[in-house]
Amino acid sequence: MSRDPEHPAPAFPRAMLIRHALAGSLALAVGMGLGRFLYTALMPSMLDEGLLSVAQAAKLASVNYAGYLLGRVTLAGHEARGKAVRLSSLAFWLLAAALLLAAMSQARHYGAMLAVRALSGLAGAGIMVLAGRRVLGRIRHPAVSACVHGGVGLGIVLGNEFAVQARALLLWDTERVWLGTGALGFVLGVAILICLAWPEPKSPAAQPPSPRPARKLPLPHWGVPVAANALTGLCYAVSMTYIPLALAGQLAESPLRFHVWTLLGLAVIPSGFLWASARQKTGLLRSLAANLALQATGALLFAHGTVLPLQALGAACIGVTFMGRSVLALPLATVTPFPRSRNPGRVMFLAYGAGLVLGPLAVLATPGQANIAPALTLTAAGLLASAWALWTARGRVRRSG
Repeated sequence: MSRDPEHPAPAFPRAMLIRHALAGSLALAVGMGLGRFLYTALMPSMLDEGLLSVAQAAKLASVNYAGYLLGRVTLAGHEARGKAVRLSSLAFWLLAAALLLAAMSQARHYGAMLAVRALSGLAGAGIMVLAGRRVLGRIRHPAVSACVHGGVGLGIVLGNEFAVQARALLLWDTERVWLGTGALGFVLGVAILICLAWPEPKSPAAQPPSPRPARKLPLPHWGVPVAANALTGLCYAVSMTYIPLALAGQLAESPLRFHVWTLLGLAVIPSGFLWASARQKTGLLRSLAANLALQATGALLFAHGTVLPLQALGAACIGVTFMGRSVLALPLATVTPFPRSRNPGRVMFLAYGAGLVLGPLAVLATPGQANIAPALTLTAAGLLASAWALWTARGRVRRSG
């Protein structure tokens, strides 16, 4: 990103940057990495223990995504109005996320599980919006932003390894793992609030540069980025719901299969920084096209890989593209010629949300338990087509510029 010499970025103390980066990262680890994706790690065990059927497991995943979608839409007004985030509001959602993790250990009936997972999605949305505004709204620094975005991957790693080791060493069932993770979420929530409540010195505020009108790109149609966003949501919903379950069915004898989900989480951690750097060096359209193509490659490798290394590589490709939507797809909405009657950001998010909600249910339409290969293959084809459309649009931009 180029710097404006007339409006330099404010200089923040190093300790302040570290505290906010840690708080933002841990907040997304609790709200998304644990609140949403611990369920992915525990789904095979819940099926083995007879707590769920495959169809019920898919609906639980979808209702969690729906709760997240509802929360983001509901809190969109808060984001648009730019209201200051009170620490008590964030504390409420962090406490709710921890309690809802623990509540899954006591949910005996399927209806109770549906309610808990829907509310967990809502809490995740609340944490993402409020923590993002509290941290990134106060400190606009690329390193802090990269750390915050990596929090989702950190939560995936913490949740999966906690579950794997608790089952292997302590012989915990899923009920105890849910309860223990709720306690972990509470401890992390306290650490987040301590970091954000720390007295901060006043930093010199830089005068923001005058906004420049975004140049509209000659895309073939505004439906191209919308379709790409929906397919991205579908791919992530399918892969990041069923990867551990698919591995359990195919590689039941390999103990390494438990750590493929951890590998995906590790790949998520640097993804925001990598795609932000790629955007600076190669441009928005080229970076997004590469992101979609790599995501499609990962989906195909995992869907059709016959050995664990190929499937692990596919999972890593999916993980490393995960934050590409935030870094690349959402900014694309501001330079896409949408009809005046439509809100570009809302249309893009709703398309992504629809893909998330429908993804777990799409797998039920295929024969076999958690047979995700057909859904991932069709999604990968759509992602490759979208990548091609964006790449050729980049060529038109270059010729017209």
